[in-house]
Amino acid sequence: MKAKYITPLVSALSLYLGGNASAITVTGLWANGSLGGFFSSGYGLSDSDWTAVGSAETGMGDVHAFVDSSTNGSGIIDLGTLGGYESAAVDYAASSSGGYIVGYSQLNDYTSYHAFLCEDDGTPSLIDLGTLGGSYSYATAVNEYGDVVGYSETTNSGEDHAFLYYGGGAYGMIDLGTLGGANSYANDIDSSGQSIIGTSLTSGGQYHAFLCTGASPYSAGTMTDLGTLGGNYSEAYSISDNGIIVGCSKTSTGAERAFRYSGSTMVNLGTLSGSGFSAARGVNSSGDVVGYSSASGGVTHAFLYSGSTLYDLNTLASGFLSNGISAGFLSLDYAFAVNDQGYIVGTGTYYDGWNVTTSSFVLSYY
Repeated sequence: MKAKYITPLVSALSLYLGGNASAITVTGLWANGSLGGFFSSGYGLSDSDWTAVGSAETGMGDVHAFVDSSTNGSGIIDLGTLGGYESAAVDYAASSSGGYIVGYSQLNDYTSYHAFLCEDDGTPSLIDLGTLGGSYSYATAVNEYGDVVGYSETTNSGEDHAFLYYGGGAYGMIDLGTLGGANSYANDIDSSGQSIIGTSLTSGGQYHAFLCTGASPYSAGTMTDLGTLGGNYSEAYSISDNGIIVGCSKTSTGAERAFRYSGSTMVNLGTLSGSGFSAARGVNSSGDVVGYSSASGGVTHAFLYSGSTLYDLNTLASGFLSNGISAGFLSLDYAFAVNDQGYIVGTGTYYDGWNVTTSSFVLSYY
């Protein structure tokens, strides 16, 4: 079983951001708890605190969705499945009744996967959201009202469409359509439920990031093409409540780069190494962006973009990383979400004192 470990709150590293005197200070780094197996991955984060969701190996070797609101692994909860061996939780939204969790799970046929919604109310239970007529669906995000987005196979086999599951599901899944092509995928929704982002195949055969506004039980809304960084592909992964969008796009040279989109401008965030790739996966209302990028030595590292500067989370949190002798994170590899409270969730390489594994992490900063 993986050891539960919290790094001590030791001295932090302060850096200047974009020439301003605002400083990033890392104040904590901890691993989420174990479900009895040897690895976990963190994908989603509450918008109000450090509660994280993801997937983890169980003692039986299955992979189950989890939620963990502790800072020492003692509060991790196995969310189970919809009947199969596998499930994953990918987003969490705090609500007046506790919170909503979404993700996807294998069914008891052990081949199909369906989107699920789960209330974090003390006795969490997965609700199967069904499909748009096809055999599978995947939920990717939820807001405080229980509005869920994701994608599903339609009645046309092999065609996937973005969906909105509105306010508890009285209207079922709403097909959001596409940018003219066969497929679309929704990745996030804002707290008001009025802005949904993702990627869609265009009529010209390219996948482009989109912003869909005005979707409701009575309308698919309007899907707007956000363009690219000059190449033939872009995907939007996250939107803040004040409309900042982040994702990944190809440039005119074919390089994959993280982007930040605000107003009508898509900005290339670069990479940690100056070459290779990067992808932005989360953004908060302050405009701080997290994701992952090629770093020196050909490895992938989690990043934080703040104040117009791209920072390696491994550098910011260097005082909290293990030296390979004591238990702790050896590296922070992928960051997937950041909230307004200064918490980041992701996945890193972890040493438990005996083995090197993969573990979900939560990092706090301000």
